Amino acid sequence: MNTNLTPYDSGERAEPSTWTPSNSHLYSLPAGDRARILTNHRDDFGKVDFDTPEGQTIATVWATPTGDSWTLHIAEHGAPLALAVETDQLRALLDQAEAAVDDVERSTEADTMDAVFEARDGAADALRALLAALRPAAS
Repeated sequence: MNTNLTPYDSGERAEPSTWTPSNSHLYSLPAGDRARILTNHRDDFGKVDFDTPEGQTIATVWATPTGDSWTLHIAEHGAPLALAVETDQLRALLDQAEAAVDDVERSTEADTMDAVFEARDGAADALRALLAALRPAAS
């Protein structure tokens, strides 16, 4: 008997479970069942639940195309989720926010109040852009 636990068994990872059958399984179903699933559950395709070892769903995740890119949707269930993200957009926004903070710090040594206000406005704009990127979109 194998006593090695998977990360799912040990609770190190939430286990994924798809909402709908895989493509190969779907097309092995009778035509009527396949048609019913395609008609009534179209919005469920591509969604994945992540469950605890106890079977509680903590999040549902799916991706949809948005112009030339993709949007990753995360629906939280129960306990709050922390989001760890690495994307080019967030890195660029973080760089802009950091530069804006540096400008604010330097502006306090400026000779004119215009420079202080300009730096403050730049920092506020950078922070708003970063918050907009992190705030979940209304679905």
